[in-house]
Formats: sequence, structure tokens, C-alpha cells
Amino acid sequence: MRLQLFATQLAVLPLALLDWGVSPTSWRSLPAALGLYALLALPMGLIGGAFERLWRPMGEGLAKVARNDANRLGFLVGISVTIAVHTLLILWSNRFNAAEIAALAAALGLLPAGVIGLACGLVVRRICAIWLHGAHGRTTTWMAVLGLGSTIALLIHRDARPDLWATVHRPLIAYLPLLPGLWIITAQRIRAWEKRPRWLVNIFPLPLLFATLWIPPVASELVRSEGLCGDAVMLLRSALDGDGDGFSAWLGGGDCNDGSAAINPGAFDRPEDGIDQDCDGADFHLPQPDRAAQFIALPSGKKAARNLLLITVDTLRADRISWYGSPNDTMPKTQELLVDQGASFMRAYANGVRSQRSVPSMVIGRYPSRLDWGEDGRDAVTISAKNHTLGELLEQAGFETHAVIMERYFNKQKGLTQGWTFHRSRAIAPGKIDWSSSTSRAITRFTVKLLRKLQKAPTRWAIWVHY
Repeated sequence: MRLQLFATQLAVLPLALLDWGVSPTSWRSLPAALGLYALLALPMGLIGGAFERLWRPMGEGLAKVARNDANRLGFLVGISVTIAVHTLLILWSNRFNAAEIAALAAALGLLPAGVIGLACGLVVRRICAIWLHGAHGRTTTWMAVLGLGSTIALLIHRDARPDLWATVHRPLIAYLPLLPGLWIITAQRIRAWEKRPRWLVNIFPLPLLFATLWIPPVASELVRSEGLCGDAVMLLRSALDGDGDGFSAWLGGGDCNDGSAAINPGAFDRPEDGIDQDCDGADFHLPQPDRAAQFIALPSGKKAARNLLLITVDTLRADRISWYGSPNDTMPKTQELLVDQGASFMRAYANGVRSQRSVPSMVIGRYPSRLDWGEDGRDAVTISAKNHTLGELLEQAGFETHAVIMERYFNKQKGLTQGWTFHRSRAIAPGKIDWSSSTSRAITRFTVKLLRKLQKAPTRWAIWVHY
């Protein structure tokens, strides 16, 4: 049993190294990563040792079968094909947006992958039996080839597709008991030691854990890992969360008072009450605004803008824009006319993760948590008319306002478009609208016509164009 545990801990070392290297971590977190994986390997070693004792007669029978070279090759090919097919099924199932569906599809994919692997293994065994007779070498050597080959394949996969590593390597851990042939040989060599250090077996990960994991920066680095290390640290944090507020005072959890659920890094810090609710090290004090610095006069050579054209683009990533660092020359005219001759905010952030939150927050000028939402709640598309919108402010200032928007859910957001003359989708793109294709050209054509018309009008105008 002791050797089973030690061999299993050795078997997870490659995965521990890969898991540790998948995220931006420093060397100080490596011992903790190795210790966590060695600790996670203990249950696998216990199960393996139990099977070894309960099914030793069956194991002896399998050992006789495994002495034949054709059987060995069939087994190696069958296992390799099973793992390869299951990996492809995992990648396919990862396309589902729902994590539960993807996990279920990945688990069910083990059945067809096993059937295909078994079929391929039997075919290879039958072909090899024609030329290979008897046995050459030990079975553990053949297993070592499989274990070493699998480790090298994982290293190549990690280097070639680091973006897919987090998706693939967790389900592949289920195959780990089948791959430790290389480490079985190591365990057999340890068995030959007359006076082997018994304390080394099964307890060597504990000093690594206690020496490094309890350092908060180390635990925080591992939490950012894409592998099992981060999950293990989060599980330990949950177990050590004394007040049940979701934050632990241990392992870099950041809770400065684990006896009160109202005090944690995610709590709202009430200003000037003498209590540090959000654990940032100080009570929050409201800054006194400098009235003189709130407004800046235009330079003498600049004319005040007469009209306003507000263009918003839904779900536009910053790293896809050339002046934010994209290698592609995207939106060149915008950069030439607005960025190069005007101003660009290099650190601007959306106020919400969904359009239904971030767009209202932007054009009403309040955080999503401070908006008055409709009866359907914050996740719905209705906004209360109590909000004072940008369109209403411009309307009060004498602007003729127009909103050119073709997103269907905006039709229901009456509170969002109040103050704007809202142009319906049928007016922007007459006829049947194909909502699966881009509406950008229709929006641009309509806006250009509207601009030409408004330029002849004596009044000031404001147009909000949303792509």
C-alpha cells in the first residue's frame, strides 16, 4: 500500500508542473503546487492499493496476458486512441455555453471513446499476432513507454495549445491510474532498498504545503491557476471560512474578521463609521470635492461644439482596436479623425458585463447598482422612467435628439430611450430584416441621410448611433 501511494504521487508530478506553469506564477508557489498534487494523489493511491489486494488473483491472470507482445501493443494503441478520442470530444463539448452541459457531454464521451479505443486495440492485437510471437522485455517496460509517451504528449500539447490546456487536462486525470508505468518501475527500485526511509513515503508533500501554501501571496497565485491547484485552494478556503460569508481569513482569502459575515473584502464600507467593512486597511472617508476643478474652460482657440454625435458599439473588445494594441488596422478613419486629432481614453471600462446593464449605465450616467430598474429586475430589459437620461438633458438644453438603434431589446427599454426620438428598425431598414446578419450598413446609410437633413436645420442636434 505504501509503495502504491508513493508511486501515485510520483505519477502526478508532471501534471503538477504543467498546472503550475499554465498561469503567471513565480517559483515560490512551485513547492505548494507539488504538495497539493501529491496530496490529491493520496486517494488515488489508496484506491489502487485496495484493488491490488482485493483483485490480486485477477492481476496475476492479467499479468500472464500482458506477457504477450501482441497483447501489449494492442493495449498501448487502445489506451492511446481512447485518450485521443476523448480529448477531441472534450474540446467539442466545450463549445457549449452552459458549463453543466459541457461537463455532462465530456463525461458521457468516455463511453464512445472507450468503445473506439477497444476496437482499435483489438484490431492492432490481431494484426500484430501474425508477426509477433512470444514476449520481448518486461511488461513494466512497455508500461513505462506509455507513461513516458503520455507525459511527453502532455508537454507538447501544453506548449502548442496553452489556451486549451485548462479545458483538456482535468478530464484526462481520470486516465492517470493507467499511465504510471514509468513510475511503477521507480517504485520497484524503491522496493529493493533494504533500508528505505519510510518517512519519505506519503508524508513528503506535507512539509511543502505547510512551508509555502500558508503564505498569502503563494495561495493567491495558485488561485489564478487554470488547473486543480486553484480549485484545491478555493476548496480549502471554503472549509476555513468561519463566518460563512464566502471569504476566508486563511490562504490569502482576505477576510480581516472571520467572526462577522458583515466584514469581508466584498462588503460595502460605510463611510466614516469607524469600521473597516471591506478589509482594505482603513475606514472609508468621503473626499471633499474641489468645485474649481470640476469644470475646465476651453482653450481660447477652440470653439464650443455645436452638435453631438454619440457612437456606441456593442461587445467591442479593446484588443481588437488598432489604437489599443490590435495588430490589425481596424477602424482606420476613426483613429485618423478622432484619436489622432482628438483624445482617446486608454483606461475605460464597461460598467456591466451585459449590454442590458452597461449601456443604460453609460447613457444615464449612474452605476448599474444605482439605476432605477423596471419591475422585471436588474437582469431584464426594462428600466424605470424615474431615471434622468442623457436624451432628456440634451432635450432640455434645446437639442433635437435622435436615436438610431436596431437592437430589438431596446424597443422595450422605454426608460432608456426617453428623451430621444427613437427611430424604429423598420424605418432604418425597410422590408424584412435578417437579424442573423449585420445591420451596420443599414444603420450607417440611415444616419448619413439623417445628418444631411439636420445640417440644413437651424436647431442644434444630437444623434445616438448604436451598432
